[in-house]
Amino acid sequence: MNTWIRRFSWMGGIALAASVVTSVVLTHGNPATAAPAKAAAAQADGDDGGLAWGANYFPNTVLTDQYGRKHRFFQDLVKDKVVGINTFFTSCSAACGLETARMREVQMLLGDRVGKDVFFYSITIDPLTDTPEEMKKYADRYNVGPGWLFLTGNVKEIEQLRRKLGLFDDNDLNNPNPNDHRLHTVIGNQKTGRWMRGSPFENPTITATQIGTWLHNYKLPSAKETRFELAPQILRNPSSGEKLFRTRCSSCHSVNAADRSAAAQKVGPDLEGIGKRRPRAWLERWVKEPDRMLADKDPIALAVYNQYNKIAMPNLRLSSKEVAEVLDFIDEESALPADGKRIKQ
Repeated sequence: MNTWIRRFSWMGGIALAASVVTSVVLTHGNPATAAPAKAAAAQADGDDGGLAWGANYFPNTVLTDQYGRKHRFFQDLVKDKVVGINTFFTSCSAACGLETARMREVQMLLGDRVGKDVFFYSITIDPLTDTPEEMKKYADRYNVGPGWLFLTGNVKEIEQLRRKLGLFDDNDLNNPNPNDHRLHTVIGNQKTGRWMRGSPFENPTITATQIGTWLHNYKLPSAKETRFELAPQILRNPSSGEKLFRTRCSSCHSVNAADRSAAAQKVGPDLEGIGKRRPRAWLERWVKEPDRMLADKDPIALAVYNQYNKIAMPNLRLSSKEVAEVLDFIDEESALPADGKRIKQ
């Protein structure tokens, strides 16, 4: 299994518990960046943690967004804000698309709060290629909403910024494959000094709750009332295929042709009955190496690519066993009636 898959495959199950227990403090324990005792105490009290992770820590790196506008990282983008930050590059054939699609789900859950009290930033790791024009095309393909900026800048300054954010791995320097870059979404409230890291494979509802409620110190009302009697009485043990679909596929695909509203919210096609419409061998190869099939100009792959806004299906480095499990799950889910679906959109 590929490096970045190994790095994050364990996170989905424990992410919620880990983030409840503790917030991930940026470069915690590094003497070179340790905050003064007074600021640290303020952070512990939840009074003004921004003193610890403020202008003395974050650089004012000048970044350019997809509209050609320039921003200072700390002063304009982060100061006193609740933010979600990740890295990407527009030509990525691995999991950048998955992470973008997952963040798009979070944005949809938060609604018009994004751009008002929550802000999303995606910083390219390939600034030489990713001009504002290229980033605008990328953002448009995913139909991202207001309050989400895609940012480029100076190569060295972006590397420094990634290190400050905990989004840089020194192993990246010796890795010739940019698709293996570190996959994290850093979310935080700069004013309170609360920061945590997430995985692109996390449940978007959990991430939306972390950003929209926890990081606002529970001061904002929940959009939906939670009632104990409405909780499910029986907890299922999902199959390996279902787990894979939920963490790797559900951001882009639904399996419910009857629910057109759910399918319309996805960036990829609905997969109900796909096992009857495509040969199994073709599906197995498509799930395992979609980038190769596009490069080989497979006619069906190209047709899907062009039909769905030229969003390339990511190569998730799944094993043959994992490919079989996720395809089996899609077949099983397809056979269920609309009101019996396990994947609720």
